[in-house]
Amino acid sequence: MRNSRTRIMVLVLAIIMAIGGIGPRAGNVYADVGVLTVGNGSELNPFEIATAEQLNSVRNYLGTYYYYILTANIDLAGYNDGEGWLPIGSESAKFIGNFDGNGFAISNLTINRPGTDSIGLFGVVNRGAEVKNMKLENVKVSGRETVGGLVGENNGTISHSYTTGSVEAVKFNGGGLIGYNYGQISHSYATSSIEVGDSYGGGLIGKNNGTISDSYATGSVTVMKGYGGGLAGDNSGTISDSHATGTVDVRENQGGGLIGVNNKTINDSYATGTVKVGKDYGGGLVGYNYGPISNSYASGNVSVQNTAGGLVGSSVSEGRISNSYASGNVNVRGNQGGGLIGQNKGPISASYATGSVVVGGTQGGGFVGLNMGTISDSYTMGSVLVKDIGGGFVGYHFSGAITNSYSIGKVTGDSVLGGFSGFGSGTITHSYYDIDTVGITESAGGNGKTTAVMKDQSTYAVDNIWKFDDIWGMDSKRNQGYPYLRDIQVFLIYDANKSVGGTVPSASYSFMPSNSGTSVNVLDITESLRIPGHTFAGWNTKANGEGTNYPVGAPITINKEDLTLFAKWTLNTPTPTPTPTPTPTPTPTPTPTPTPTPTPTPTPTPTPTPTPTPTPFFNEKVNIDVVRALVDNENSATDVTFKDVPASAPNAKAIEVATKLGIVKGYEDGSFNPNATVTRAEFATMLVKALGLTSKGDPSFKDTKEHWAADAIATLKASGIINGYLDGTFKPNQTISRAEIVAMLSKVINTTFVKDSKFEDTSGNWAEAEIDTLSKMGIVKGTTNGSFKPNANATRSESVLMILRMLNASLGLSLDIE
Repeated sequence: MRNSRTRIMVLVLAIIMAIGGIGPRAGNVYADVGVLTVGNGSELNPFEIATAEQLNSVRNYLGTYYYYILTANIDLAGYNDGEGWLPIGSESAKFIGNFDGNGFAISNLTINRPGTDSIGLFGVVNRGAEVKNMKLENVKVSGRETVGGLVGENNGTISHSYTTGSVEAVKFNGGGLIGYNYGQISHSYATSSIEVGDSYGGGLIGKNNGTISDSYATGSVTVMKGYGGGLAGDNSGTISDSHATGTVDVRENQGGGLIGVNNKTINDSYATGTVKVGKDYGGGLVGYNYGPISNSYASGNVSVQNTAGGLVGSSVSEGRISNSYASGNVNVRGNQGGGLIGQNKGPISASYATGSVVVGGTQGGGFVGLNMGTISDSYTMGSVLVKDIGGGFVGYHFSGAITNSYSIGKVTGDSVLGGFSGFGSGTITHSYYDIDTVGITESAGGNGKTTAVMKDQSTYAVDNIWKFDDIWGMDSKRNQGYPYLRDIQVFLIYDANKSVGGTVPSASYSFMPSNSGTSVNVLDITESLRIPGHTFAGWNTKANGEGTNYPVGAPITINKEDLTLFAKWTLNTPTPTPTPTPTPTPTPTPTPTPTPTPTPTPTPTPTPTPTPTPTPFFNEKVNIDVVRALVDNENSATDVTFKDVPASAPNAKAIEVATKLGIVKGYEDGSFNPNATVTRAEFATMLVKALGLTSKGDPSFKDTKEHWAADAIATLKASGIINGYLDGTFKPNQTISRAEIVAMLSKVINTTFVKDSKFEDTSGNWAEAEIDTLSKMGIVKGTTNGSFKPNANATRSESVLMILRMLNASLGLSLDIE
């Protein structure tokens, strides 16, 4: 009896385990589930997903915390009919596992479910779940509410993931990556275009109640009613170190370049896209603000009916703003427009605005249109054009206090205008306006001074209220000579370097200090800048010309400190009058023996001591001079570092050189991801840049015509470096193997390929001869155990190292790469 009971209990336990009642988090027994035959779902041995069918089967195991990992690129085009893909996870059965995309791409996700909520590759991701390293390309997703390219509703953790394509939410909450976020998002981005039929649309997330860090969006956002932002439509969580660059079009109310309506915290973030709002409340960063904003900026232009600012449309008393700025222009068809804020009720400190303000009705100011809050240590430089009630700093100062601030922008309009304030009864102390540049001497507050006096630091020394040792700085070379804010402004300064005439480009533009830096183009000199007997030869980071050279128009990165460029001068050496020396009289050197001019006959052996200078490139499409010029630029390029590539890391030198040469770039978050795999398209792009190839051909591969790397792929095909597959495809999104890289490089260099059985695992491989030959040349190397691993996926660092070794071997160059 006892034995039969035992048998029954064992049988019951086995049934429970088989249906998923016991999984990785309940013990060490893992069910052998469906088509997921590789791996057991544990953290150390995750289920491997290599096909669309296997990905589709994940939905059958939502009740247990399993680990999954992609092991190949997956094309979901086969799920495009009818309603398309059915999201993994729902409100009633959430995804609770750990899904690692492993750097592989999922392409052509299509969902057409306009009557269904929680739409994405994953419908609902539960608390504690994790989705990472996902690449979703060319998504086309449509749902009713809470719609995202990757996840509809997220309660877990999403990291190092991206989406491209388009997302539509018929009603609410549409985002490029996530529809509604309650969890944590980091190091992720979306380039998808977003359309929302009602409210809450964002380039990355429709509505955010969680945290977003080190993430961005570049797609356009269109919201038919309200709450649209380049990053998120609504923020009720925390956003840091993030940005948006896409255009925002909100047909009714509350649109911002970053956030439509902000209820919580924004730090160290920015937006650059233009913002258009059909009715009220538009801002370059935030449309309507209820929370603190710090160390952030906006540079996009803003156009609305009423209440707009270069940074924020309207900010309430809880909306504290500090160390922030706006440089975009503001156009308000009705009332209330400001260079920084349209309508303000909260505290603002250490901030500035430089864009122009145009208000068709009333209340326009260079800094704020209507003010009811406190403002300190701030300034504005933009012009103001308003019908009625306008000022250089504030249009209508209804209440509150303004202190330690100034304005210099020109003010024009019909009536009630002031140099600093147009109208109002709020207090204004220790504040100034430039009567020469503003064009108005009257003001409802503030002290009018001439330009010369405004540029004299002693003007601001009254009662030592202006803190020049802490908050403010002043220098004739910075900010046009006016006071600037130390904590949020670094400058690119041009130095004439002993010029006897003319002026250098104005250093009036400043940049937010940043680890990742801001890239701008170097300006030209004025015609009158000169030194007799010398010619201007661009700019250099050192006065003696021994620093880094920057020709006019070249990009330069501004980081956390001021950067000075000195004019570089070269001495005009007069062309000497020809003397007999340069033209030697024919001392008849014996008629040249066959040495100087090589005869067409291939001289067999007697070349004296064969110096290892290989004949450069076999491929005639490669321009040797272009390649040499690219390599020469490495010496003058700015040093590059990545946060995940320390100097001691393997291939660190190669990564830096390749980046300086423009062969490859890092990621927005300052990382390089050296161990990430490389697709065939990505390697094709690297190779085109390394070889300086510009010719293009017909991208006649069946699968590349609309691909982002179509031009690079076509160029390599036209150059005879790639051929594609027998079925007429190139498979651009397929991860490239080490053998495939060797095959491409072998089409470039001039040598004879000989099999040598150098490695234990290359005998019989289709690229055996190429691998053995390039190994002899030092272009590729094997592993310590004597193998080459020809079919292994190549990493980013391996790829650039092999390309650079090819350049060194082919051109006899001495790039320091190892």
